[in-house]
Amino acid sequence: MSAKRIFDFAHKALEKYPKEDAFATKKNGEWIKTSTLQYITQANKISRGLIKLGIKPGDKIGLISHNNRTEWAIMDIGMSQIGVISVPVYPTISEEDYEYIFNNAEIKYCFVSDKVLYNKLISVQPKVSSLMGVFAFDDVKGAPNWKEILD
Repeated sequence: MSAKRIFDFAHKALEKYPKEDAFATKKNGEWIKTSTLQYITQANKISRGLIKLGIKPGDKIGLISHNNRTEWAIMDIGMSQIGVISVPVYPTISEEDYEYIFNNAEIKYCFVSDKVLYNKLISVQPKVSSLMGVFAFDDVKGAPNWKEILD
């Protein structure tokens, strides 16, 4: 198998150099490791979950995080596999900036790292007609968790 697309590299890595700790994210002071196989498996589930949500090639999905995390990489490959356009957005901009960017890009869903960003995006959502939902990576009371689309 030759790598022709960016997401092919993960499959190539699994085939030739599988690792138990391909990714690691620190949560509550503990390192959580993700293997190459888990990375690809979760990315495939994201692809399927987004398709179930009605996402099509060319649709745009926002990604916002206050920190580096494995979930971002999983989302990125999962979106790429189905032709979705990832729209990474800086986490500390104003609500007005989010409104402008999301309306201009016609973002359909957004995945955020935490409660602060979730609350910002929920307050902007009524002003962005294309935005159908916001998911959180962290457990945020009242927020749909990104793992919901992994099932």
